[in-house]
Amino acid sequence: MPQSLLVAFRFLHIVSGAVWVGAVVLVAFFLMPAVIASGPAGGQVMKQFGDRKYPQVMMALMAITVLSGLGLMWNASRLSSTWFSSPMGRTFSLGAAIAIVAAVFGIVVARPTAMRIQQLAGEMQAAGGPPTAEQSAQMKALQSRMLNGSRIVAVLLLLAVAAMATARYV
Repeated sequence: MPQSLLVAFRFLHIVSGAVWVGAVVLVAFFLMPAVIASGPAGGQVMKQFGDRKYPQVMMALMAITVLSGLGLMWNASRLSSTWFSSPMGRTFSLGAAIAIVAAVFGIVVARPTAMRIQQLAGEMQAAGGPPTAEQSAQMKALQSRMLNGSRIVAVLLLLAVAAMATARYV
């Protein structure tokens, strides 16, 4: 791989990964608990989050991180079993696998839940009055699912980062 392409892949991987992991950790451990504690007003915050394209930005960051990481892995390994069986190769591979599991979990659980929260918040706002008991119960369940899903993704991503950060030294 030409040096300029390698530098571009590393730049994309590290910057998009840092933003992706940081945003997920922020949401999982700070924003979602604050939204849930805010009651009905929290739905408005989540609606604004969606209106500002947070789910789409997270998907783009995830895709850039994973694809550039796979490009870097291909460049380092040339798909050689020798590289993959080395301690460094195994650790990078473990980190990559964990990040991919986090991405898939985010796509399958967190993203659809966030989209439904945004939709329900819009419905509640459009109604003009206080939310119905059914809407409140549904929002509470969705927020709990989002909190748990986000925390799972955050922990997986932090494990992936730990693997990537230490792979060269194992």
